[in-house]
Amino acid sequence: MNKITVLVLIAALLMPAMIFAQRGTTQTTPVSNFNLTVNVTPNNVGAKIFIDNTEIKGNVATVRSGTHSIKVTAPGYQDFNSSVNVTANMTVPVTLVPLTANLTIAVTPGNVGAKIYINNAEIKGNTMTLPLGNYAVKVTAPNYLDYNTTVNLTRNTTLPVTLQPATATVNVVLQQTSRAKELVNNYLTQMSVYVDGVKQNLPGNATSFVILSGQRNVRIVSGAMQAEINFNFLPGKVYTIEPVYTLIIRE
Repeated sequence: MNKITVLVLIAALLMPAMIFAQRGTTQTTPVSNFNLTVNVTPNNVGAKIFIDNTEIKGNVATVRSGTHSIKVTAPGYQDFNSSVNVTANMTVPVTLVPLTANLTIAVTPGNVGAKIYINNAEIKGNTMTLPLGNYAVKVTAPNYLDYNTTVNLTRNTTLPVTLQPATATVNVVLQQTSRAKELVNNYLTQMSVYVDGVKQNLPGNATSFVILSGQRNVRIVSGAMQAEINFNFLPGKVYTIEPVYTLIIRE
């Protein structure tokens, strides 16, 4: 046998031992499973939890050690996205942030001292940033009827509000004893009614008219005689005005 043949035989004999030695020195890293708990606030909002893009049931997932992604979604809330490095059992607190929109109340007429209430709380100005959802809106103003409605806020919204004047009804009655005998059936045409200095249009033989609520001056003129009064008229009420003409004789 020559030297080359001997060396080949020796190498062949030593190779299994070398391979066995290498295998014996290889170290394996143990893989552990841990509980990953996701606590969502607020609760009971229909939140869905995704670990590594897979939705889980409940809020606890068993995962291997390492990095994992967390996503939480819920109607009316911003999506939550994060990642964690799990090395032991761990709990991740998640506070959801509501989706919001602006609610603007545009009141007509303006400059009437209107107050705006959202869910019974008065707001400053006429715009408020709110979480998406349903809201009760109320607008009040002196001498105007209250306005009430409900708004389902899903995006930036402007709510137009036209206030209706609060009015009262006034009847004018002239007692029989105060009527001129010559105008028994036509006495109303001889009378003029003024409210805050503005003559009221009483068509035909109408004996009533509508007046804005609040403090008003009412004056009734007939010929050379007049009578007037200042009175606070309440909205929705019906009032009767009776002009009374009397004679006073002095010595």
